[in-house]
Amino acid sequence: QAHVYRVDAQTGSVIELSLPSGLGTGNFRRVALASPSLMFGLVGNTILRTTNGQTWTVIGGPAGTSVEALDVDRGFDPVVLFLAGSNGAWVSRDLGDTWEPTSGLPRRPRANHLETVTYANGKRSVGLSTWNWSAWRADLT
Repeated sequence: QAHVYRVDAQTGSVIELSLPSGLGTGNFRRVALASPSLMFGLVGNTILRTTNGQTWTVIGGPAGTSVEALDVDRGFDPVVLFLAGSNGAWVSRDLGDTWEPTSGLPRRPRANHLETVTYANGKRSVGLSTWNWSAWRADLT
């Protein structure tokens, strides 16, 4: 059974957060923080979202794709959620409610990592690495 905990830095107390039932025995593969109360998680092939930092709900990904990696871009308001799966790389501008294909990233990536990056000169990009030892970068605007 998947678990996620929050640690209070001032008191050291540990609180187990509420997760949806039916997640099986999968481990959290990724937790991406958008703000102290807005987070996204990946448990197996299931995408989770919390808007209050305590209770997680399941959100749907793009139809017909497994989810292999996700990341949050905090450079936009509202934040932008990226994911890569068996059927391409996707972006959501409404906290995971709808998805559209990205541009500049491969269509069948076999991804193992996604990350948004802001460089010292202010330019920003999203990077995707694959199990085939390839790396892709797409500029963000």
